[in-house]
Amino acid sequence: MKKTTVSLAYHRLPAQMVVPLIGTVVTGMKGNADLPNPPVPLEPAVPPNPDAPVDLTTRKARLEAAIEASAVGGTADTTAKNDALEFALDGLDQEAFYVQSVYRYNLTGVIATGFVPASTNRAQVVLDTPGINGIDTDVSAQLTLHVTPIDNAYGYEVQTRIGTGDWKTALYSSQARSIVLAGQTSGTAVNVRVRALGGLTGYSAWSMDVTRYVA
Repeated sequence: MKKTTVSLAYHRLPAQMVVPLIGTVVTGMKGNADLPNPPVPLEPAVPPNPDAPVDLTTRKARLEAAIEASAVGGTADTTAKNDALEFALDGLDQEAFYVQSVYRYNLTGVIATGFVPASTNRAQVVLDTPGINGIDTDVSAQLTLHVTPIDNAYGYEVQTRIGTGDWKTALYSSQARSIVLAGQTSGTAVNVRVRALGGLTGYSAWSMDVTRYVA
């Protein structure tokens, strides 16, 4: 029977992508009868338990707040963001090892928790390049991307630009099938590209860019 190992490639993700990953893991592990005693609580205890480790949901909230503060703050805020990221990753690591111990021979069980199984190759592989299968424009000021899912990817980075301007990251998504880019300017032609996150190098090559007019 083949053993399953949980990938820790999320350590190479940008802090903004760790936030939705935590949310996915909390949702995937919550209520799972096979995982009754996670080493880090998934949500705050009611009533609070001062002796318990800080739960994943609180770590996620702290990281979100630290990311927002660092965007407009100085060196101290950047340091605080890095500390919050390490604290969040520590919680994910503990959950990952727990999931691996329970689902050592159950690939489906690992995937259901939101974690990604490590490659069965001796070395991690470079991720395949995703493709943009379609972009819906039926909602005003919004584009909805449909992207090819990539094996062993922890998420996807979407960038946009207008004309020949600089590419800018629009958002990070934990899934590929329906990625919503809200807040676009109606009547504008927007170029969009996407790459998968994870694997040997931390990310894949960028997809071919696609241009759509925003309704």
